[in-house]
Amino acid sequence: MSSTNELAKERNRAAAERTLLGWIQRSVALIGFGVAFEQIYIGIKVIFPLTDLTFKIQLVYFLSLTFVGVGIFLLILAIRQYSLQVRAIERNNYLLFPSRPFNSIATLAIILFGILCLLAISIKLN
Repeated sequence: MSSTNELAKERNRAAAERTLLGWIQRSVALIGFGVAFEQIYIGIKVIFPLTDLTFKIQLVYFLSLTFVGVGIFLLILAIRQYSLQVRAIERNNYLLFPSRPFNSIATLAIILFGILCLLAISIKLN
């Protein structure tokens, strides 16, 4: 194999790693925000016990778990996409793997997550 092909494979592998790291950052941010959201709510209730917050604790738990769940789902999706890309790059006859299905699933998951959060906030779970 020529060194040009090897360099191209290495660039593609590095690009796949950068993409994976970007997904990991976003997933960890979602998971961290889910945990922080609940802790902030509990902290406010402890510091200001007489304050009547508009959010019910069930809604806060629901939103926190939803943030964590979406973060974990997107992380699993990103790892799967990365492994498929690396496997395609390492083949002797390079096979282009379209990432459109993974991107569509991730976009749909984020849209559903946003709609779910809007519904949860508007309903204010009792």
